Amino acid sequence: MQILIKPASILKIFILAFVVMAFAFALQVSLSPKVFAGYDGGKLIDNAAFLDANSMNASQIQSFLVGKGAGIANMNFVLNCYGQESKERQWYTAVGAACDTSMPASSIIFYAAQIYGINPKIILATLQKEQSLVTAPNPTSWQINQAMGYACPTSGQCAGSSTFPYQIDSGTWVLRYHYERASGNMSWWTQSSSWTCGTAKSLYTPNLYPGQNVNFIDQDGVLYRTLYLHNAASSSMYCYTPHTYNNPQGLYGLPVYGTVGRYYTGSYNFVQYYELWFDPGSTITNNVTMNIISQPDASPARGQTVSYTISFRNNASTNIVVDAIGIVGRAGSLNGANLDFGWQGPITLAPGITQQYTFTSPIRDTGVLYVWPAVYYQGVYVQYNNWGSTIVSRAPNFTLSQPLTTSSTTIYAGQNVTFSAVLKNNEAYSISYDALGIPVKFYDRYGYDAVWVGPGVIAPGAEITLSGTRIIDKPGPFTYWVSNYYSDTYSTIGSVKRFNSLEVTPNFSVTGMTFSNTAPVQGENLNVTEFKITNNLPVPIDVDAVGVV
Repeated sequence: MQILIKPASILKIFILAFVVMAFAFALQVSLSPKVFAGYDGGKLIDNAAFLDANSMNASQIQSFLVGKGAGIANMNFVLNCYGQESKERQWYTAVGAACDTSMPASSIIFYAAQIYGINPKIILATLQKEQSLVTAPNPTSWQINQAMGYACPTSGQCAGSSTFPYQIDSGTWVLRYHYERASGNMSWWTQSSSWTCGTAKSLYTPNLYPGQNVNFIDQDGVLYRTLYLHNAASSSMYCYTPHTYNNPQGLYGLPVYGTVGRYYTGSYNFVQYYELWFDPGSTITNNVTMNIISQPDASPARGQTVSYTISFRNNASTNIVVDAIGIVGRAGSLNGANLDFGWQGPITLAPGITQQYTFTSPIRDTGVLYVWPAVYYQGVYVQYNNWGSTIVSRAPNFTLSQPLTTSSTTIYAGQNVTFSAVLKNNEAYSISYDALGIPVKFYDRYGYDAVWVGPGVIAPGAEITLSGTRIIDKPGPFTYWVSNYYSDTYSTIGSVKRFNSLEVTPNFSVTGMTFSNTAPVQGENLNVTEFKITNNLPVPIDVDAVGVV
């Protein structure tokens, strides 16, 4: 055990190792092997995340603890700020903490994060890693008083006089202390000429400074892992708990990792809980690569079906189960209307295997459409392909291979009129439609539509004949045209035509009239034996009577 005396009224002690093995073993039964996919022993967490002290306020920490069913969410503790002239008291007071008063556990965590500049999520993940405090509904006094495993080494006795506030304050302080020393800052908190983890120890060589390979050795002297430490945050975590993940026997349902040495899981537990609760997307971004096999036509027609084919490769050593894989579509902007191509899931991405997926979707609108692949994992969307490619869709190239005509050039009110046209698809792709038809409007308002057909698909180069008959029962102006209706949108094919139906003025002719006597005398009865009346209009005419005057 190595002790650092902090200049304050109460000594802070940091030990080379702070893992209580009995609790570590008890934790493993409930852990899910898939989380290991996000574990990188050489980079447990980014520096920026490690120092993000403002990631949660006290209220958010309280809500998080309540949501996890933590018993400490209902507990209050006295915040001990040490001596009246101590640096701790000055710093706590500066952030508004009421020293020497009782407050919720969430406030104790919040204020420690604030004064030492450590992400409260780091503290919460450490509480779970060390004592399962975040998910323990009825924690024991031991769990509470050894909350962060501070001054509780693998090879020695834990401090019996510890308290929850002391654990939070000292554990958070020492994480920042190790970070500063690993970064080369020997003056943070107090001036020193060396760092306790800056030289070789029985559990690692040559030291825990970042930017180098570090050998990890178990308590039996077995070298079980060599890691390249990427940053000061990881160095600090290893100085706090100087073991990296090792599980040659695959104990407690966890993945086999390593071939020799003892079972260690502290850093694994920390990463698991941090990523599971606060950064689940990193499991995907760190381990799953995406490759575009084929992208949609950049200028498709409305009604055309396009495809997007992608592949994903799991570069981790165990399965990653994602909730869904899909192609996101947004109209007009990245935050536009949802036009997703579709989703598939849940999907198990096997380690070292490339899996291919194809998504198809009809183009339902004209204009700009942004599309990109994405993975939905534990409530987080992970976006790929730099938010995607741009599709500019357009109206389909439909023309009239036979023009729109009416069965009569002069149309009278009451006449049956047949409207006809032949539509052709000039696209190189099949085009879907909900309906094709010939709308007819009276005064551009009242519907006299002649025909609608659909839904259907028209093949490249194919033609569709449209023909329908309608009684034009009123005199006045009519308009008519060929229309394509698709996805709640009408588009006109060709030009709009017009005619005026004429009011009916009777036009009869009489032929073939014969008489009983062609030379009658005065007073003689004369009979009309035959005559023919012809309606010269194209519409029927109703008459009240026909006679001879």
